[in-house]
This record gives sequence, C-alpha cells and structure tokens, in this order.
Amino acid sequence: MSIKNLPADYLLAAQQGDIDKVKTCLALGVDINTCDRQGKTAITLASLYQQYACVQALIDAGADINKQDHTCLNPFLISCLNDDLTLLRIILPAKPDHGKTPLELARERGFEEIAQLLIAAGA
Repeated sequence: MSIKNLPADYLLAAQQGDIDKVKTCLALGVDINTCDRQGKTAITLASLYQQYACVQALIDAGADINKQDHTCLNPFLISCLNDDLTLLRIILPAKPDHGKTPLELARERGFEEIAQLLIAAGA
C-alpha cells in the first residue's frame, strides 16, 4: 500500500469489506469521504456490496452517510432501492437525511403548477 494509491486502496478495501485495511488507510490520513470517479464513497461502496460490518465501522468512524454519488445514490437510498433490510437497520440509527419529495421541493420553491401536476399524477 503506497501513499499515492491510498485513496484507491481505501475504496477497494471498503468494497471488499476489509475493515482492518480501511482503518489502516484512515490512520494514514485518507479522507473518510474520498470518492471514486463516479462519486462513490467508501460507505456507498460497502453498502452496494453488502459489506455490513464495514458500513458500521465507517459510520462509527464518522463517514458522511448522506453524501450522494453522481447518480444520487447514498447508503440510505441503496437500502431502500435494493430491499436491503439489514443495511437499513444499520443506517437508520445514524439518522440519514431522508430528503424531500419532488412535491415538497416544488412547493418550497413556489412552483405551484409543477406541484399541481405532481398531485394530479398521484404524488
């Protein structure tokens, strides 16, 4: 493990569930919320690959559970989209930001026509 490759090693370790390597990378100074080219953080990768112990370790270490990748995925959304109750049970105590619905956003911004169209569509 070289310092130059530390972020990549860290992300791969999270994806593979290698908690010891994740902790080593953090101890060497890698940013806990560093991300890959797609914007995926270590906790997002661990979530996608069902590395539950690693997800918990990253939460305990202070990872940002709300940070979204370039496709807007984060651990909370991954758990809901994949029907992953185990992941959801790990994520919920960390109090994820549930975000706002499109209807709430439209109303908040005063976009009443958008809000009405969303309501008419069943939102």
